[in-house]
Amino acid sequence: MKHTPGPWEADIDNNGDYIVTIRSYRRVYVNATYEDDDNVKHDAHLIAAAPDMYEALKNLENDNNQIPDLAWQMVQDAIAKAEGRGEGE
Repeated sequence: MKHTPGPWEADIDNNGDYIVTIRSYRRVYVNATYEDDDNVKHDAHLIAAAPDMYEALKNLENDNNQIPDLAWQMVQDAIAKAEGRGEGE
């Protein structure tokens, strides 16, 4: 799979618009056809978490019918990032 490697971060620019910063130099603006800032915010976090979720799922392996601790933590971290947790909200 080809994509710009992470980290990707959800952020707000100086105008108050939600953006996704890709590798600290490129910004993707999250636009929507609806006027629900809450949805736009959540969309930005989900987009920013995409590379992390991909890596977590790609590395998820079954070891004696259990998910290895590191893989489980990667999944939990990606979900937290997609939900925008861990930013003092």
